[in-house]
Amino acid sequence: MKNTAVLLVLWLCIASSLVSAQNAEREPGPRCHPGVYRFQGKVLHRQTFSRKFGGFVFTLLPLHLDHEGDWHIAISQGQRSGLELATEPRHFAPNATDIEGWHFRNSANTGPNTDVNRPGKTRHFLFSPHWLDCEESDLKNDGQGTLQITEMKLENLGPREKATMTLMAFKVTLRIGRSACNAACPGPAH
Repeated sequence: MKNTAVLLVLWLCIASSLVSAQNAEREPGPRCHPGVYRFQGKVLHRQTFSRKFGGFVFTLLPLHLDHEGDWHIAISQGQRSGLELATEPRHFAPNATDIEGWHFRNSANTGPNTDVNRPGKTRHFLFSPHWLDCEESDLKNDGQGTLQITEMKLENLGPREKATMTLMAFKVTLRIGRSACNAACPGPAH
């Protein structure tokens, strides 16, 4: 009887471990916590900024390593990176997740931006642990972010040069929806 009880307990432990492992594989990431997260920061040329929020990580990465300036907004969760790539447009520039000095100058680089179709000081973006696996229309409730540039310094301001941003102070608001924390793809919003 003792051997049967020991085997039963051992079997229950193994079965529980297998179920936990299967569930962990389906979950989009570690410790996902729906909610709104706010913070602010400042970066100088070639610096990276990183902040954890609700089971995700927000990072500002230098956009170009060959010169000093400009950043890319990146969102990751555990081993998954590139979650911000759910932001449109994906194939054509400029994208709200890329922050470049030339966005704030006119086409000739002789003064402030008066051109259309360039991102401004407020960047809205989406992020989702599901974006590669699910229909795009269902992802807008997974995660939404806003980066507001509160201070910046631009360099390379001569005509026919490409302006770069070498200092940026900012405020960030990130919202994680419940659907981002589900293992399955989110359903259509009603």
